[in-house]
Amino acid sequence: PVAVAAGPDGVVHVADAAGGRVLSFRWPDGEVTSRRGPLRRPVDLARDAGGRILVADAGRGRLVVLPPLGDTVELWGRDVLEEPGGVAVAPDGRVYVTDTGRHRVEVFESTGRHVAGWGAPGLGAGEFHRPRGVAWSEGQVVVVDHGNHRAQVFTPEGEFVSAFGSRLYVDATREGEEVLR
Repeated sequence: PVAVAAGPDGVVHVADAAGGRVLSFRWPDGEVTSRRGPLRRPVDLARDAGGRILVADAGRGRLVVLPPLGDTVELWGRDVLEEPGGVAVAPDGRVYVTDTGRHRVEVFESTGRHVAGWGAPGLGAGEFHRPRGVAWSEGQVVVVDHGNHRAQVFTPEGEFVSAFGSRLYVDATREGEEVLR
């Protein structure tokens, strides 16, 4: 197991990377309610307001959208994503996905249409080295910049707000001076 998401209905979903599937459990008794796959390498997942499970399938470079009931699976981002690493859903339904392989964040509407993206490889503000996790917090997007040992905060439109963590990096606005953020 590598990631977990829970919904208000008492169901807990777990991404099983080695098994290539998503397991759903009823809380608190732990009864398995579904096993869904096959996936190549699910690394993160989130639930949206409609109960869909959005799974970052890093092994196939796509976002897999599992409906709450039925067999109709949607595949998003096959032409945009290389190695999705994290997924978060904003209150307005937009979906934010870190692309670990391309060092970016990609944004999709709740319908699956790709609408924006930001980031590039590097050490500066708004640049990433293998970003993984992403979360929505108080109207902002927080991205775990794994390779740079920090987290970065952005507006929903991708404008850099701040960074925190322990990695020294070159801040281009300070003429190459190393700055601890």
